[in-house]
Amino acid sequence: MDSRTLRILAGLTHDEATDATNLFKQALEELGMSEITRSDAARICASAISRQIISGDLSPQEGANKIWDASIRVNDPGFHDLDPFIYAASELQSRPQDREFFNREIVKEAESWVGKWGT
Repeated sequence: MDSRTLRILAGLTHDEATDATNLFKQALEELGMSEITRSDAARICASAISRQIISGDLSPQEGANKIWDASIRVNDPGFHDLDPFIYAASELQSRPQDREFFNREIVKEAESWVGKWGT
């Protein structure tokens, strides 16, 4: 996705973050999208990160960690859509001897997300 406002959002510094909410709403309008929930935003984010995992732009562990972070930001204890990534990222930290297995599982989950949420 690309729009003028999304590019402005991407370039915001931490000190300018107070402008982010209004710019985000404007970006959604530019893209023809209605306001989205935090859960939907996390799903879209997971799909984008999944494409990066599949393309090799992100390692499976880096991608799963980013998706884990997106899941935390949903701030809803009932949101479990991204749990497979969270589980694998967590296990990678505590079971380095099983790295290859968890990397493969993260890639499989990423492929599933790209299939569900489009290109």
